[in-house]
Amino acid sequence: MSELKIFAVAGKPVLHSLSPQIFNFWFRASGIDAVYLRLAAHNAEDAVRTMKAMKLAGLNVTSPFKEKIIDFLDGTDEHAEKISAVNGVVADGNRLRGFNTDFIGVRQAFRAHGVDPRGQRVAILGAGGAARAAAYGLKRSHAARVTIVNRTEENARRAAFRLGCTFAPFASAERVMRRSDLLVFGIPPNPDFFPLHLLTGRQIALQASYQDIASRKGIASPTNRIISGLDWLLYQAVPAFHRFTGRKVSLSLVKSVQACGWAERPAAKPLIGLVGFMGSGKTTVGRLLAERLGWHFMDTDQEVEKLAGMTVPKIFKKKGEAFFREKERMVVETCIPAVRNTVVAFGGGAVLDPKIRSLIRRHCHVIWLWASLESALARIDIASRPLLDSGDPAGAAQRAFRIRRRAFAITSDLILNTEAATPQGSAGRIIYEMDQTFKN
Repeated sequence: MSELKIFAVAGKPVLHSLSPQIFNFWFRASGIDAVYLRLAAHNAEDAVRTMKAMKLAGLNVTSPFKEKIIDFLDGTDEHAEKISAVNGVVADGNRLRGFNTDFIGVRQAFRAHGVDPRGQRVAILGAGGAARAAAYGLKRSHAARVTIVNRTEENARRAAFRLGCTFAPFASAERVMRRSDLLVFGIPPNPDFFPLHLLTGRQIALQASYQDIASRKGIASPTNRIISGLDWLLYQAVPAFHRFTGRKVSLSLVKSVQACGWAERPAAKPLIGLVGFMGSGKTTVGRLLAERLGWHFMDTDQEVEKLAGMTVPKIFKKKGEAFFREKERMVVETCIPAVRNTVVAFGGGAVLDPKIRSLIRRHCHVIWLWASLESALARIDIASRPLLDSGDPAGAAQRAFRIRRRAFAITSDLILNTEAATPQGSAGRIIYEMDQTFKN
């Protein structure tokens, strides 16, 4: 079996990202042995460090890392260099190169709605990475005028100078918006920042955010044409997929993913499941996480010990691994559907069973706690780990690490690198991701 290629999107927050639905659908439809996950990184440097350590094949980059990540790459393509922002990274041997497809996504999103930017007057609201990509893409699409408006005028000035656009001070936002045909919200639209009530029925607005601004206060007319940020996300993914895999996405694949319900927000689940190799911190982080959430904590290995009446090492020695796996399956099948508000630390080998994987995914938000093999082994007592009780514990660990990597990847929703983080920090980052996704 070939080694599974793992791709991810990194951001802060990132658990809300819908990119996995798009890429995993296209991987399956194209027969590509790959999986696409979310990477909860502390900052841009952490994202790059984790990409290298995990040997990720490719990485998409979202807010707030699009600009800072450039400092940690080996180079960028001409578009990312001009925009000064990256939304994708590919591994080229030992080198990481950044690229930008946001500028393609914005013009294709307009065109998918029958709007040709050529000859149009455009107002870009914001001056961050997404806004600059929009300005760059629409300039290349021969818009008649592209004006960047931002609350910090100097940022608008610098972006406009770099991209060959015009800029306007925030005080002129009303005038610029009234005189524009197309609007691009490069930041989450907010009536307190920009006068959304000035939109007219003839204008067309595209937003970077997933949220629907048409339902917000300040929108005066239901005839406004608002293009969702979901369109932007989808159409920037098309060239990104090509950069990642070398394969083009056909129009039929674009239409197929649009019809499969990919844009539905992730639903809250009753459990948080922690998976990962031995020594990755599942029990320690899990207990802290449960305590901070006011939830229960369950360790499946401990539940197996209760059921069998002996420790895991004794089970392996007296009954064998097959007996242990049978009891493990019984624990998962009995307990997981029945409990609520529980953090569950799953044994490292639990996810090798397809039935257990299915149950875990159905009931849990699955977090893959990742640490390098060297770090994981340094944290544990090898003598207490039955799978490593051999004449070659290092070799046994390497084989198990390689086999379980695939199972962890196809089970998980989110990757969290625990190698350089404290258990308290890891628990805090999980809580942050859950809060940002399910409490807003």
